[in-house]
Amino acid sequence: MQGFSGGAMATEAALINMNSYAPALNKKLVVGLMGGTPSSPWAMTKPFKKGADYIYRNAREPQVAVVLMYGIGLARDYPKLAKRFTNSLTPRGRKIVSRVSNMCITEATSYITAQKVALADITNVNWFLDKDMARISGAESLTTWKGLPPKGPHYYSYFGAVDNMVPVGPQKAIMGKWRKNGRWVQEFTV
Repeated sequence: MQGFSGGAMATEAALINMNSYAPALNKKLVVGLMGGTPSSPWAMTKPFKKGADYIYRNAREPQVAVVLMYGIGLARDYPKLAKRFTNSLTPRGRKIVSRVSNMCITEATSYITAQKVALADITNVNWFLDKDMARISGAESLTTWKGLPPKGPHYYSYFGAVDNMVPVGPQKAIMGKWRKNGRWVQEFTV
């Protein structure tokens, strides 16, 4: 099982929940490979010195695309958030969301950058600071998840030598927890 970036989040979530939803796979899974895992959306705002509120009011790419795509994904996965997300969009935001909602983060970042917008031009809610969104989705961070992947397989987590978008600290914490609980984990930089 493998995934990169958002796919790595899905891979990690699937591994953590495998014992409950697909126990038959435990004996067949050989390796879990996760690359550039954005384990904590909130941690992604910390490298920016002025913080999440500054990003909401002023930032352009790539932060705006990350926050907006995060909101789109949560609205799809959590019906309780869908109406709230849609209602939070400005008219310009609705146009942008209709255009980028099926794009990958790279395409969305390129498109949104060309629009020269701040997040506040798109939505009246800063999804990084919205604690109700975190509570409803439970998505505040993969680091808070209590489950562990199956024992037996080998798990690899890799990062770029320089990663300005996704801090490695939260993912290292998860891998440390897995290792401490008897899982074979290898981390490396590419």
